[in-house]
Amino acid sequence: MKALCQRIIAVALVLAGVGAVFACSVPVFRYALERWQSDNYLVVVFHHGALEDTSRKLLAKLSPDPLVSPQLANIEIQTYDLDNNPPKDVLDFWRKSQASAKAGPWMMVFYPKTVGNPNPVWSGHLNEANANLVVDSPKRRELSRRLLKGESTVWLFLESGDAAKDAAALSVLNARIAALEKTLKLPEIKQEDIAAGLLNIEASQLKLKFSALRVSRRDAAESVFVKMLLTSESDLKDLKEPMVFPVYGRGRFMPALIGKGINDENLTEAAKFLTGPCSCQIKRQNPGTDLLAAVNWESLIQPQINIDRELPPLTGIVDPGAEKPTEVVAKAIVSSEPIFSNPIQLENGASPSTPTSAPSADATESKPMQIAMAGAGNEEGPPPAATNPAPAAAPTTGAPIWVGLVVVGLGILLAGGWLLIAKP
Repeated sequence: MKALCQRIIAVALVLAGVGAVFACSVPVFRYALERWQSDNYLVVVFHHGALEDTSRKLLAKLSPDPLVSPQLANIEIQTYDLDNNPPKDVLDFWRKSQASAKAGPWMMVFYPKTVGNPNPVWSGHLNEANANLVVDSPKRRELSRRLLKGESTVWLFLESGDAAKDAAALSVLNARIAALEKTLKLPEIKQEDIAAGLLNIEASQLKLKFSALRVSRRDAAESVFVKMLLTSESDLKDLKEPMVFPVYGRGRFMPALIGKGINDENLTEAAKFLTGPCSCQIKRQNPGTDLLAAVNWESLIQPQINIDRELPPLTGIVDPGAEKPTEVVAKAIVSSEPIFSNPIQLENGASPSTPTSAPSADATESKPMQIAMAGAGNEEGPPPAATNPAPAAAPTTGAPIWVGLVVVGLGILLAGGWLLIAKP
């Protein structure tokens, strides 16, 4: 037992040393904005027989050929023809989902694989109105704008629907983040971190700024966004309490503060972490889930932050002659303004900008993918919990090459230390 305890302590010391080696002086929020690429959500489309041209064109706009047009949003698409011998796990999942593709193709949206959450975020018929709701909304757009302007954290306030509860919780939030703006200090940037290229702006341009952004659960334009937040943890959708999600980087939201948990202590702890030095540059070892948003982050993160102009109106992915949807929906981002890229190449659109890597819709028809044994859900509410892993998109990383070399070296040191400790 004594030998075992010594080994555990030794490993803990080695891991502490690893954390110290990886520590950098760049604040977490800024390091995440510059370097952590958003993980891809997976959109699975089920259909009977060949897809009609309308559906194929819509999928091509959502996930275009990377050699032709830049990616609209952080998504990957898989399509399955249920009449053409789909993989057994796909067919079993479809049967258990209780969804229906009789009225046309049906799509389901899943969290990135890195999240480890098999629950579908949302499901519904594949059409232009629903596609708009999935990839974009006014609140997600405003959230992205604030982060790109350099705000340290946007505190997303999800209303409960109870006016008294919401007012009390929002008052606590606003008062606390205002005080933290005055009392917290950003870390002093080390010269070696600047030399290593860990900060792409002048250290003097870093600013400590917080803001709150309210989102109503009743807002139809934010319905998919709200489900994205509430399905991130198994019990959130059943709680009728105000919630606060600290959002940083490229739209990465941390676990929710709920009801009475929205207090000075918890808010301060979250703020200190996000404005403190980035002790671990490996994204997956930091808390949070990436939002699905139609933002070309890479092209918008500039050495100089100058995004004070108003954003253009949402214009959507719907072609000019297309039939208008009957419900109020948020239009996807298609704009010639530099604040957002022109992500969808319409037939009469302008020339695409520099493409980013993304799979095309047509390339995914025959690719097998493990499907979660989960309820499909519908537009009216989130689906039941799943029992098997959902299909998920391949993760992306933004770590520099030298980080990988350091990891390999540390792994060798760790293995050597363990062998020394294990000797009798």
